Amino acid sequence: MGYTIVLFMNRSGVGEGFVIRHCVVGAGFAGLPVAKKLMEIGDEVVVVDRNPGPGGLWHTGAYEHASIISSRRTTELPDYPMPGSYPDFPSKAQMARYLGSYAAAFDLNAPCRFGTSVRRVRPGGLRRWIVELDNGQIVEADTVTIATGHHSTPRPVSHPGEWDGAIIRSDAYRDADQLRDLRVLVIGNGNTGCDIAVTAARMNGCADISMRSGTYLFPKLFLGVPTAELGRCLPVKGEWVDRLIARVIHRCAVGDLSRYGLAPPGFRILDKHPVVNSDLPSLIRHGRIKPRPAAERLEGHRVHFVDGTTGEYDLIVYAVGYQISFPFLHPEDDLLDWEGDLPILHSQLIVPKVRGLFITGLGQARAGGGPLFQETGYLVARMAAHEARSSQPITEAIDRDRMIGFARAFLGYRSVARTDTRSHGIAYVTRGLRHLRSILDGIGCPDAPSRTARAIPTQTEATGQRLRSSRMAMQNRGDQ
Repeated sequence: MGYTIVLFMNRSGVGEGFVIRHCVVGAGFAGLPVAKKLMEIGDEVVVVDRNPGPGGLWHTGAYEHASIISSRRTTELPDYPMPGSYPDFPSKAQMARYLGSYAAAFDLNAPCRFGTSVRRVRPGGLRRWIVELDNGQIVEADTVTIATGHHSTPRPVSHPGEWDGAIIRSDAYRDADQLRDLRVLVIGNGNTGCDIAVTAARMNGCADISMRSGTYLFPKLFLGVPTAELGRCLPVKGEWVDRLIARVIHRCAVGDLSRYGLAPPGFRILDKHPVVNSDLPSLIRHGRIKPRPAAERLEGHRVHFVDGTTGEYDLIVYAVGYQISFPFLHPEDDLLDWEGDLPILHSQLIVPKVRGLFITGLGQARAGGGPLFQETGYLVARMAAHEARSSQPITEAIDRDRMIGFARAFLGYRSVARTDTRSHGIAYVTRGLRHLRSILDGIGCPDAPSRTARAIPTQTEATGQRLRSSRMAMQNRGDQ
């Protein structure tokens, strides 16, 4: 794989840059599979990432004690299984090592430019794109794939009043020492908010969590099996099956939420991404975490809640989720339309207003994202390769498919629609991706066999696995 070094003018003067066929922004779960497939097809690609290494969110974004909430088997990329020595719920460090070894196994480090942020992505004329980097370099490419995900820009939130304590947002939270010896109020009841509340209660003996609305809680394990893996082996799959399993798990493992002082959710089970936390319900019942309703206003170190109660705190942690944001797509370039806070895309992956611009990593699979990220990344790579070769836009080629025409005429299907960021079962997701793959096969999008490999555990991980196996063998002999 080669690169062409060119000199050309940009607004900051003369700078060195690359002329390349494809540029991928983001070297995490969403971006690495795109680069892998493009290289397998034989296309030149450069990957730009602001982190010092591959891994995206798991490299520097997540807090240090974070771990996945799905499971190893449902989160791994199918063409690169995680080491068997990994636990059911790998830590941030293990996830970073896994994605780093993925990049190394498939020779993805060479085309990556780490420690580099993108300042602007703009059209360059003649079906070309200009990617301006913060180091003064520019990349000229036929296509650009944005794979930065949707966990980089926290949702804006504030409360009236004067606050004399400290405030941090979830993106600035890194380790438990930020909570030590403080009276902590966590605002937000997503997975991050619940995890931080649990950590604060363990550090300081107690913590409060403010929930604007109720939510369903699920344990990480049910009957000794990771909750995300239940239902994988059932012969019948579908949303109704997922909801039935979720209802049984919630009823048996958590029960009536009012017993925990929690409001009932205002939505059907699984309509929102599940909150998986085995410790929060227990710590509430032990009196170490106190649920609070929505905060109304701030006064000194005191927070007033909507039910008329108050509490005094030293630190507020805002963990109210993230919003999709692409700050390097400047409004004056008019590249992307929005409906509310969600971008409008073709086939959930293609920017419809221009040629050669793709966005991936916005979908959510509730039981582990590995298969979703891999298949979506491979399909985006094939569409990008087609776009770079063909005079016909990929959107027009897809819309000419007979099944798409039937769905549009009789089922009300819209190719161009608001991005669907709802949490879906993996069966639902893969069904749609399988159909898109058949369309790409029909229109002759470039493809190549996918390389596979298996992650090799580090020496420490391998030693830990041998010790666990030895202890298990000794226990089995004792039982006999």
